[in-house]
Amino acid sequence: MAYFHGRNDLKVLGVGVLAAAASLVAILAVLPVDSVCAENQGGHARTGVCTNRSHWVGVGNKPWMMMHTNIASSSSAEVKIGPATSGASNDVSSVSAASAISGCPQDIDSTAFTEGTVDDLTEHTYSVPAEGVGSFADCQITRTFGAPIQDIQVIIESGQADDIGYVGNTQVTDTKPMCAAIGEVTAPVDVTSQVTVNGNVATLTLRAQENCCCETGWGEATAPGRLNAKLHWIVALTPQPLTVTFSETKVVTGFTKPAAQSTLEKKLTAMVSPKSETNNITFESDFPERATVSVISRDATTGKVILGVKGVSRTPVSQENGDAELRAKKGDEILARANIVVVIPKKQTHDVGALIIKNICRRALPQSGQCVLLTLYQRDVTITFKDQFGDVLNIIYDGVVVGEKFNNPHPGDQVGMPALDDGDITEGGPLEDGVIIDPVATGVAHYPPQIVLVGSQEEADWLASPVRLSNELNGFVSADSEGGGGRPQSQAGS
Repeated sequence: MAYFHGRNDLKVLGVGVLAAAASLVAILAVLPVDSVCAENQGGHARTGVCTNRSHWVGVGNKPWMMMHTNIASSSSAEVKIGPATSGASNDVSSVSAASAISGCPQDIDSTAFTEGTVDDLTEHTYSVPAEGVGSFADCQITRTFGAPIQDIQVIIESGQADDIGYVGNTQVTDTKPMCAAIGEVTAPVDVTSQVTVNGNVATLTLRAQENCCCETGWGEATAPGRLNAKLHWIVALTPQPLTVTFSETKVVTGFTKPAAQSTLEKKLTAMVSPKSETNNITFESDFPERATVSVISRDATTGKVILGVKGVSRTPVSQENGDAELRAKKGDEILARANIVVVIPKKQTHDVGALIIKNICRRALPQSGQCVLLTLYQRDVTITFKDQFGDVLNIIYDGVVVGEKFNNPHPGDQVGMPALDDGDITEGGPLEDGVIIDPVATGVAHYPPQIVLVGSQEEADWLASPVRLSNELNGFVSADSEGGGGRPQSQAGS
């Protein structure tokens, strides 16, 4: 018999008898190619437009004849599905509902699941142009977990296929009369036998068999309102051993005096696997008189713990790899260790730069608006600090201010230059990578001192005049080492 739809356009000429062959030829002569599909699918309207798509005609079990124009195939899809809340168990109640996954092939990234049992639902839809009654449109679904799969069960709970639905080689929908309606999952079907498992990856193929025309596939991609293929996954992941990994195996820290008030703290990371154990791990120093350990933060969703290690006393020179341990424990079991080394600034080397000579006008009293004419003699000294082991001081000391202790101080004068006593320490600059640039300078004034107004012509003339060399500064001018009489001193631990 023949099926006519919409504007009496021919959709499919189905099973007939040989006697109808002559009538068939006559009917084909008047049929438009751009027909519009509209079928009553048992309450689900088949509304996919067939314009410029395949139309299939056949008699009995003879091969179908085709009038066909290709359209673009579905694109691939990749989504992430994992636990929805911090520390949530891997069950369906803790998983965010995912929208339908469309396109082919479909890749599901569930590497966020690393332990326990995953029990959740996914929805799938795809559509490709029909290729003939009896042909299949396949869509491979691959799901990757964060741990090896120990056991798996997959059930298709519901869905509609255009026209007959399969998972692998298992038919999961009913078979409706040709072009009368599309196939539907009428009861859950266990399709575990059609799943391939390789380590932490599960793969299955969603299939649709054409039994009419136009579109082949599953769910809403074939026509709005159709049910997507809903898969129920129950996956037990292989239990993983409890491990803790430190970001560093040798933790170098330090301290400033007094040690009890020191703010120097070495930060490092500990990663806990499985993540569910994050809050059950303790951290300690086995030698608190050398260094202490504190937990700065924990994140059970990532298994990440930030630790702080503070020095209390210096590590002996004979123990270059440390004599204290950072330990990660669960109960009495030690899961990870890292050596702790406490360094202090112990030695220094000086690299004296070239001599700089220039005229300046040094401000006298701050509110006076006056300055004193001086000739400045300056050398920039690069001071490199080393620890007790002879290595450049660790960056843990970056930002620590280095002062200068004067062994041959300036006596001071009547124009605002402060007097320094032997042994005085003045504040210098902060360390960076164990190094500080120390400008060592002195100024020689006219005698008697000449004081002028700031911004005056006298100041301008002085700044532009040739510099004067003072016989009193021969030692400074020819200095090739420390220069200036200053000795840098750090307030770091010793």
